[in-house]
Amino acid sequence: MNKELTLTEYIPVFLQVLHDCGHELDFAWLPEEFLHLDDQRTFITVDACNTFWKNCFKATGDRRISFEYGKALTIDTHGFFGYAVKTSANLRETIEICRKFAASRISNIALDLDEFDRCFVCNLYFNVPGGMLPPYMEALMALVQRTVADTGLPVEALNRVRVNLSYPRPDYAELYEQYLLFDYHFSQPINAFVADRHLLDVPSPLHEPALKKLAVEQLEKVYQQEGDATLLRVKDYIRKHVASGANLTEAADRLSSSPRTIKRKLARLGVSFSEILQEVRFNLAIDLLQSTNLPIEEVALRVGYSHASSFINAFKKRMDTTPADWRSHFH
Repeated sequence: MNKELTLTEYIPVFLQVLHDCGHELDFAWLPEEFLHLDDQRTFITVDACNTFWKNCFKATGDRRISFEYGKALTIDTHGFFGYAVKTSANLRETIEICRKFAASRISNIALDLDEFDRCFVCNLYFNVPGGMLPPYMEALMALVQRTVADTGLPVEALNRVRVNLSYPRPDYAELYEQYLLFDYHFSQPINAFVADRHLLDVPSPLHEPALKKLAVEQLEKVYQQEGDATLLRVKDYIRKHVASGANLTEAADRLSSSPRTIKRKLARLGVSFSEILQEVRFNLAIDLLQSTNLPIEEVALRVGYSHASSFINAFKKRMDTTPADWRSHFH
């Protein structure tokens, strides 16, 4: 059970979306906790929010809601976090702010940034109730598109952003084509945004250093990092040792922890050590294929495969093409 708290400011936005989609609120959808809110309470539990979302989707059968909800979120509903994001200097700062925001609010949501020669990967980790991951990601993708438009950046650039989604293709996937500009792919190991590395440092037209500093200071006051720090330390270990055979036992030893403790902390984020290892391997392989002329056998060794055939099979299973064909298309 997740008894951590989230702001009730998000609830009126969701209620308005329900109304705009043609649905009348049924109080039977509301968890008991919602019925006792007053002006003195600005937080509810994450469990209550998840229950409300689940009830709404079940009762209405309307999968548009999550996309419309993401589009409807604005700087006002995100408070200090929204101001910090909108006024950051560039995308790199924005991702760091988002990372700290996630760590400060809910321990079962986290993100991090991997940088390579040609691309960057913003990984997203959600440990949410069954069936609730698609709505979370759908709202997030719609929100990102809305934010890009608000900052004045060309939304056409989103066509070159790959989004990895860890859930299978839903039966309402036509809505993705209707709402989203991303190059999205289902049934991937970890949820992630993948894009050209140079985008990280493109100056934001809305950068306001003083306002960003104030907003970040407010976020720092509630920054909690136990699960977030474990994830970052594990990722750092894997990056440094992926070629020589990174493993959980050695990672635990280097982090002065135990395998059981690391597994427990990562499980709170809905991810395992092996899944993180697979994602690091794959992202590094993509970058090496794009940015170098190394033989496929050498690429395989650098990402921790002792045999090129194993690497080729794993790559083809995930990308529906061979490493060589991928390189010839993108190199």
